[in-house]
Amino acid sequence: MTIFYDISHNTAYQRGMPEIRDIVWGLADHGPCPTCGVGRRTPIGDVRVRLGKTHARLWPDLLACGDYPLFVVSDRFLNAMRQCGVRVELGGRVDFEPPNESGLSLEDAPQYSWVDGKRCRAAKMDFPASGYVKARFCQECGILSYDIGQTYDRQHADPPPGHVFDHDESLGFELFTTDLGPTVFFCTQRIFKCAKKHGLTNVAFRPVKKEL
Repeated sequence: MTIFYDISHNTAYQRGMPEIRDIVWGLADHGPCPTCGVGRRTPIGDVRVRLGKTHARLWPDLLACGDYPLFVVSDRFLNAMRQCGVRVELGGRVDFEPPNESGLSLEDAPQYSWVDGKRCRAAKMDFPASGYVKARFCQECGILSYDIGQTYDRQHADPPPGHVFDHDESLGFELFTTDLGPTVFFCTQRIFKCAKKHGLTNVAFRPVKKEL
């Protein structure tokens, strides 16, 4: 059976990591959905960003983005994935704007890019089995909503339900998203092993308990 992981940056638990505070260019704001009222923002192509004030000690391979949860990866991450034969769908470059109060030199920064979750959707969630209560998609914008309180209680039960999804292996994505949304990424064990082999930094893996 294929082993899957939830993959994201580890900034909250690893000291000395910079974080993107603002996306100053490249994030389109389409306003609230007229049906459900949820705000709609979409990254388009290359983006320009500013870092936060947190003092940092190194440039990581996964970079946190606080303004909008882009999945931001370094060229070192991309090179490692290519060497391991992993397909990665990029949305554009991520470049930095001053001022920079992180303590890191922008001249020494690696090239960063963001991964386009819409282009690598390769699995369908079983929302009830994953603990989502009253999950539904807006007919106008397609954004997922659910009962936040009941879902929190369900997902924090002992034991928690874990993510349950059906991964379409034929699409060829080992770094992928689901219909949960384009900013929540999962991966196969191959990526886990590749990251360990190449010593990639600031990467968090959490095992997914189940698959349909």
